[in-house]
Amino acid sequence: MAMFNWFRYYYKYIINGQWRHSTASPTERDERGNLNNVAVVGDIASVRPSIKQQKKVGPLHYLFY
Repeated sequence: MAMFNWFRYYYKYIINGQWRHSTASPTERDERGNLNNVAVVGDIASVRPSIKQQKKVGPLHYLFY
């Protein structure tokens, strides 16, 4: 059996010049107490992307919901 190393990656987004975390993704505090989004990379993904379904409303027009 192969052993995998797990890595934690902290990330944030810059919105209008302000650092922000996503409320839709897992969060964790770093060693300084800052709240960040976290992705754990290893043999199992900890974050699954959400895909918005498209509804066709006419030729070449799509509505996201």
